[in-house]
Amino acid sequence: MLNGLGFMEKDQILTYCRAHRTFIVAVLCGLVILEVGVWFWYLPSRLADLSDLRQGAKLRVVTSYESSLEEPVARGLYELQDRLSSGLAASLGTRVEQIPVSNRAHLLQQMRTGQAHLGLIDLTINPQLSRSLRHSMVFATSQLQVVYQRGSQRPRTAEDLVGRNIVVSGDSAASFYLLQLQGRFPDLRWRETKKSDNKQLLLDVVNGQLQTTIVDRNLLDEVRLLYPLLAVGYEIPQPLQWAWVMPKMASDSFVEVVDRYLRGAVASGLLDALQDRLLGAPVRFDFVDTRSFHRAVVARLPALLSDFQLAGAQTGVDWKLLAAQAYQESHWDPRAVSSTGARGLMQLTGSAANQFAVADPFDPWQAVLGGARYLRQLIARLPAKMSLVDRRWAALAAYNYGMKNILEARSRATTKGRNPNYWVVIRDELLKPQISVPEPVGPQRIDRARQAVRYVRRIRGYYRILSSPMMVKYTRNAPISN
Repeated sequence: MLNGLGFMEKDQILTYCRAHRTFIVAVLCGLVILEVGVWFWYLPSRLADLSDLRQGAKLRVVTSYESSLEEPVARGLYELQDRLSSGLAASLGTRVEQIPVSNRAHLLQQMRTGQAHLGLIDLTINPQLSRSLRHSMVFATSQLQVVYQRGSQRPRTAEDLVGRNIVVSGDSAASFYLLQLQGRFPDLRWRETKKSDNKQLLLDVVNGQLQTTIVDRNLLDEVRLLYPLLAVGYEIPQPLQWAWVMPKMASDSFVEVVDRYLRGAVASGLLDALQDRLLGAPVRFDFVDTRSFHRAVVARLPALLSDFQLAGAQTGVDWKLLAAQAYQESHWDPRAVSSTGARGLMQLTGSAANQFAVADPFDPWQAVLGGARYLRQLIARLPAKMSLVDRRWAALAAYNYGMKNILEARSRATTKGRNPNYWVVIRDELLKPQISVPEPVGPQRIDRARQAVRYVRRIRGYYRILSSPMMVKYTRNAPISN
């Protein structure tokens, strides 16, 4: 019987269901099968295998939401992913399709629902990740560092963080670390910013608005070249480990192809070269040296600025690179003389001065122009297939150590299957002892090679400082003369 509203009574529904049990179960099973089928139909990455990619299906890669790229380290990581994913796609005969996301949760959702093949993530703050997703080998690492202002009380251990004014970026490895610490130190407190801007947090420490923050070492290395009062309290032992995540149902063959490509990038030197270029060269920060350089920019650079800029304009060598090199050579002292007899701002030897028509190496203009011409010649002697950036660093090493040694290092790299067109590969070969070199020349040669590598690293640090927007007030509107 129908009730007053035209619906069946409860007992009638139960009786109907019992009588048509088989039919109802069949309908429900059919709906489940249909739903699962539709679900898989809309998950192309779960069904796409290597043959699909090799036949033109695009490699779908999750990339960062643009506003988060204000962070230099994040920008470098995603540029690193972009270069690697493009190389992987090219090896598969296809192209990359980028899928933007706004945060980590969105990225994980894209991967779990199979909307993408690859996504970059820090495994450190996702310890349970392997249960729901697969991931590649780790291809980038870094460390978190606890930062404070030099001159204030230093936090040496995790316990020292209790009671301090701490701010970190939300949804980050730093916030995850503090959350773990709170289990041991219940009184630990901190604030989190909604926007990931660790650079601003470091500036807040410099300005005294904040006692402590926790940031990636790569970012701190960059920022404290400009703000040397930033100091490291301690480094968090657990490293940050960056890898690609993939859907749980990604095939073993796809995972192996990804890892094989990454292993090849490691073996050839490509990965090190990209990290060196995009994440910044490692800087062994020297507080005294950095402060001295800042003072010299104010006190000595203005008198030499027009010489550097004009020499750069005439030779095509970035004047800031020339200035950085001159500081490493002579600390911008035009009358400098080395123990080996090299003289002037650019520490030219007698033969180099003659070759580049430097009549008076103590004359700032002649010295800078001669050094610029010498460096330009060294850059030109390196293969054009090397990037300009790699040629710059290799040429600087040759300026200090001799082109013969640089070319020998390139040759050794080639025989080992490494790409000799990357500065980092040349650098590594320079630092490896050569068994064929007899004693006592061998140890002496390694010491000279280390000196050359240190020479390049220091110049790169000074160059980064001079290239900073905060240095514009010291380096613009210089009168171009001579």
